[in-house]
Amino acid sequence: MTTYRIAGLNPPRRPLGARLRALLSAKAAPVLDGYQVERAPLRRWLRRNFVLSLIALSAVIYGVLFTIMPLAFVVFLALPIVVLALTVIWALPEIGHAPVRLVNRLFYLLFGVMLLWPNYIALDFGGLPWISLRRIVVAPLILLFLIALSVSRAFRKQLTDVLVTIPAMWKLMVFFVAVQTLSIGMSTAPLASIKLWLNDQAFWTAVFFICAYVFAREGAITRWVKLMVCIAIVLSIVGVVEARAQHVLWLNHIPSFLRIDDQAVQEMLKAHFRDGGYRASSTFTVPLAFAEFLAVMTPFVAHYVVTTRTTVERVFFVLADLLIFIAILTTGARLGIVGFLAGHLCYIFLWSVRKWRWGGRSLIGPTLTIPYPLLAFAFVLSAIYVPAVHNRVLGGGSSGFSDDARKIQYQMARPKWLHSPLIGYGPGESGDVLGFFTEGGVLTVDSYPLSLSLDYGFLGLISFVSMLVIGVVRMVRVATLAAGEASIEMAAPLACAIVVFMTTKLVLSQEDNNPLVYAFLAMAVAIEYRRERLATAARPRGTLLEI
Repeated sequence: MTTYRIAGLNPPRRPLGARLRALLSAKAAPVLDGYQVERAPLRRWLRRNFVLSLIALSAVIYGVLFTIMPLAFVVFLALPIVVLALTVIWALPEIGHAPVRLVNRLFYLLFGVMLLWPNYIALDFGGLPWISLRRIVVAPLILLFLIALSVSRAFRKQLTDVLVTIPAMWKLMVFFVAVQTLSIGMSTAPLASIKLWLNDQAFWTAVFFICAYVFAREGAITRWVKLMVCIAIVLSIVGVVEARAQHVLWLNHIPSFLRIDDQAVQEMLKAHFRDGGYRASSTFTVPLAFAEFLAVMTPFVAHYVVTTRTTVERVFFVLADLLIFIAILTTGARLGIVGFLAGHLCYIFLWSVRKWRWGGRSLIGPTLTIPYPLLAFAFVLSAIYVPAVHNRVLGGGSSGFSDDARKIQYQMARPKWLHSPLIGYGPGESGDVLGFFTEGGVLTVDSYPLSLSLDYGFLGLISFVSMLVIGVVRMVRVATLAAGEASIEMAAPLACAIVVFMTTKLVLSQEDNNPLVYAFLAMAVAIEYRRERLATAARPRGTLLEI
């Protein structure tokens, strides 16, 4: 049977796309004057529910991406949630009461966890960043700090008052973060660089601003320094015991759910030897970072040796100083010995100058200050020409290979600098960009200025070094020209600690101790703030002249 289509009674069907366009754009028949033309039903619904439709579409796309993307991308999919949480925190009402007590407690807990708990003992879900104990602590600390900024005007005012005492410090900090952010665009592995960037903002930038607020409180600086000295003593004992056992003490005692199956972690747990001697690393990733931490803390121990008032305490800190030196020897790191000596020499000089200025009629200050340049020059000569001192301080034997490697690395870096001199190649890219391998096939960069210049360019290097120099200059000024409470007395050892860090970084690129140094910079700002407050309080008020 054949069916015929009668013209005018059964027109041909239009394509589906044409029908949808007609449905969206169709209008009702013309109406009388004074009435509005009715929109198509579907178009009217979309106009009324545009935001809801956009949210629904975004949710569908978000869910599909969460399902099909690898687990490593889950961190980046969480960014919209983080942005939403920050928006909610920003919109919190002013209540005038900030969670200061919790911020203080988590602050001290964070530094205890960072130094006493190895970072490589953590939860690993394959592809996600390690869920370490320090990250579990720093996340609520930053959250509470942001909430305090949002809900308390007094909290914001005090933080602002602290930061403006050395305005160049926080401005350079912000500039350095901007350079870090821009450098991600030059990275060949942007996802890995973004992860490092987020980690740096949590443990460097956030730590600086949190410390600036906490250290401004009376007694906070001295409490924190005592905590750090106690931790240094505990880690020194761990290092000495580890050197006797010749393996990481918890090597065979890590629970299975905290054991990370990663080649880098296996390298951290492996026993390190040089010239037949074991090199202790304690809770740090490498022995060099452990030695750097101990060297940085020695000026504070020396400070307590000369300033404590009781014989028992003085003997305790002398023994602690000796213990730290023995622990540095167990690391086999020249930078630790150089840092230990530099810390003591620097502190003795500042203490003698301060003693000369504020010691009244005491002859100790001028007796130590006047011949000090000659003593320092004699030490430099002995380090150059006396074989035993030279090998211990400047290196010799197998350690000479490290010096040769650094020279080669700087030569290899010259053409890399010319390609991207201002903002570098992105966080964590210095090793791949330089391409230097040890004889054992390990990719390495052995100098932090070199690593900074390749990661963040010369803008990043200059801004980072400028923060350290400003901290040293301002603390030397406070140490020699000001007197007051115990927190202000910490200016001298703080300046020496930053100098030690700058010295060790010439031969070490690991960033294990960077959070500690950011805390030092915040302490410098807080000490200047405390000094200005005491000077203002001691300044006599003017009186009105009665006529």
